[in-house]
Order: sequence, then C-alpha cells, then structure tokens
Amino acid sequence: MNGFIGRESELSHLERVYREERIKTCMIYGRRRIGKTALLAEFASDKPNLFVEFDDALPATNLEILDKVLSDHTGTEVKSPSMRHSMDVIYGICASEKGMVVIFDELPYLTSRFKPAASELQHLVDRLVRDTDAMVIVCGSSISLMIDEVFRTDKPLFGRFMFCIHLQPFSLEEVRGFHPSVPDRDLLNLYLVLGGITAYHSLVGDHGFRESMNRYILNRFGFIQSDILHTISTEVRGRGPEISSIFKSIVAGDNAYGAIRNRTGISETELTRCMDILMTTDMVRKVDCMLKPKKSKMYEIADPMTSFYYSVVDRNRTVLENCSGDVYEGFSQLVSSHLGKVFEQYCRDFVSKCYTCSMIGTWWGPAPIIKGGSPVVEDDGRILMEDADIDVVAIIRRGNDRINLFGECKYTNAPMGFGTFNTLKGRVESLKGSYNSRFALFSVSGFTDELVEYATENGVLLFDLDILVGRRPAPEII
Repeated sequence: MNGFIGRESELSHLERVYREERIKTCMIYGRRRIGKTALLAEFASDKPNLFVEFDDALPATNLEILDKVLSDHTGTEVKSPSMRHSMDVIYGICASEKGMVVIFDELPYLTSRFKPAASELQHLVDRLVRDTDAMVIVCGSSISLMIDEVFRTDKPLFGRFMFCIHLQPFSLEEVRGFHPSVPDRDLLNLYLVLGGITAYHSLVGDHGFRESMNRYILNRFGFIQSDILHTISTEVRGRGPEISSIFKSIVAGDNAYGAIRNRTGISETELTRCMDILMTTDMVRKVDCMLKPKKSKMYEIADPMTSFYYSVVDRNRTVLENCSGDVYEGFSQLVSSHLGKVFEQYCRDFVSKCYTCSMIGTWWGPAPIIKGGSPVVEDDGRILMEDADIDVVAIIRRGNDRINLFGECKYTNAPMGFGTFNTLKGRVESLKGSYNSRFALFSVSGFTDELVEYATENGVLLFDLDILVGRRPAPEII
C-alpha cells in the first residue's frame, strides 16, 4: 500500500490554520495507532519543520532526541545543557526561518517524566506566538494525559493551544483504501473487528477476512493482540486489573452499572473513576434504553478490537495458545456470534450518521411473544410475555416532526424474511411512546422478494450490504 490515505478534512484544517491564523497553535490527540504521526508527517512534508518524537524514556534521553533534531536541522552539533537551552535554539530557528512548523509528538512522554517541561514549553509557545509566524503542534496518544496537560486550568499549557483535533477512527469507506480487492462482506467483517484503526488495516492490507484472522488477529504471535493490551495500559494508569475485570463483565452480559459492580467487586468510588477513564478515552460508552420514563443505561465496549479481544481471545486464551494452522476454522462460530453482536452497534452508528438523530440507543424489557404476526394468548386470555430487545431505536427530527425509528439487525447468511419483521412490529406495537413509528431492517444477506415488495409499498427502510458499506445511499424516511 503506497501513499497517504484519508484525513482530508484534518489536513485542510491544519493548512488553514497555517496559512490564515495569527495564533498558530494546535493540539492533536487520539488513541494509539490511529494515524496521528502519519497525519503530521503528511502535513509537514512540504514545509520547513522541526519534528520531535519523544520516547517513553528518561528526561536525559528526550533531551538527546531534541538535540538530534536540532543538530540535523542546523547542520551543526547541538548539545543542550538544559531544556531551556533547547527551547532557545528552537526559538532562534523559528525567528530566522519563515513559516516553520514545530511538532512535539507524544508530548506526555516528556511532561510525565520531567515536570518542568510543560513550563518550558509554555515559555517557548508564548515567545513564538508573540515574535514569529511559526506554527506549534503538540500531539499524544494518551487521551487522558493530553486532556489533563492542555485543558486543566492549573497546568502551564492551559490556554496555549487555540485549535484542537480529536482524531477519530476511519469510517468503513475510508479503510476501503487499505483493502482495494477485498469483497464487501469481508471488508465489513474486518471493520467490525478492527474498527477504524488505520495501523491495523495497513498491517492486514489486501487480505480477505479468513486469512487476516489467521495471520494477524487470532495469531498469538501477532502484533495486534499485544498492542491492544499496551493501548489499554497507556490509558488506565495503574488500574489494569480493575479495567480488565470491567471489560470481562461487559462481554459476559453484566453491563449495567450495578451488575458490573456486583460482578467485579470494585468499590463504587473506584468503579466510577474507572468508568470515567474508559468513557473519556472512548473505550466504553453508554447505551440508552429508549422510551422509558427513567432512563436505564447499559455499557458497551466502544472500541471494536478491544471488544473482540475480550469476547473471543481472552476467553479462549488456553485453546488459542495450543492452536496451529487454520485457527479460524475452529473459531468461526464464535467469531460469527461476536460479529452479530457488534453489527448492532455498527447499525446504530450508521443510522446516527445518515439521519438527524436527537437520541439513539436500544430498548429492552418485557414484550409479547409473537407467532405468525400475532401475540401468543393463553387459554385464560393472558398474553404470553418474554424478555426481549429492539436493536436500534432512534428519535429523528425532521423539521417540527419527531419520528421514532425502530430497527432489527441480522448478521446471518440467509436473506431476512417476514419472521423478523413481524416480531419487530409486534414489539413496537406493545410500547408506549411508539407513535409516528418507522421500521428499519438491517441484513448483510439481503431480504426475501416478498419482504422487499412489502417494504416498498409500506415505507419500511431496508439496509442491505451495499448500503451498509457505502455502495448506495441510505433510504429516505417517508
């Protein structure tokens, strides 16, 4: 794979700041392997720049890294006795060379090991903004540490960075560039497992899903498994066992706050801290139980590869360590089951991108048992009930109108038929607040001809594989 893929809007924003703004300071942060360094390298490639990548090492080592960058740029050896001296050298370069871009990559490696570093950097930024046209960018992979360093009012760098880019994972359409020959179903499978993490897709390259699982994802010697654990440890700061137990609770189905606390045994105070970290770093998110007076919530793992690791790899580590050859063959059913669960998350995200949703989530609770399109009634007239859920529930605003969209998702090899639709319709009809309803069905294997005909005549929204991977636009809500 050659060339830089994606990030057009981020590059455009950086170019605008560089060309037009008086105060040219920017903070970029996002999880590991998402492409921050590649983005910065692409942006700076046609500009005079000082690109400093700090290391998770002693302060003296990072001072040597600074000296090496400065020596290479000036053509003379720089040996700084202090960080203040290094900052003075950078200031001198920016004062004498027009349009300089100064990039400090992995800033937390420097500031967490050497406390005066933030004050020295603040002093440099103030001077550069006042006296030069240089652009200063700080970047880091630890989301929590970057937020702490730049946004806390008691920190030296507070208020110094006028622009902020929280780099998000790629969409499925964007990662297609890493897999130009991969079939759409395999592409969606890869996205449901790897998410939009660019480094993982670049590693997998133009291989199909099965081969990718064997080579890179289920392979115990592969890079991705160890990288997931390292990514988690980067963020949780000494809370590894607690965070791991939270993930295990969620994938086991104990995903309400009280259920997590009971299963893990973590104190309420500590659990609140852990959940705050996980949500701040986009590892976990809340899912609303819609259409209930008191909002019930559950938690789901938001990062797809972390979800796959704890759902499939961690729970079967002993088996995986003794597998060889076609590992996927023995795990295909388990993987398929996992894909079905995360497909529901994908569909909710897809709806939120396609329509103007004021709220989106799911619903769970008691609902009538539906057979043949009608509720099952006992001899005494009571309707038989079951614990049920609706995969996608969205409140969509269109002008002054509110539309309640209800959807069911199937990640199977057979086309979806009326059975799924009738069950969804029966559950919705039993709900309070289900007025002005629309139905949506999501199926990677398409729909039966009879269901397609009915949907066309009755305004049911059908999302097949072509729509879900961006080959065709999403249907309009009538």
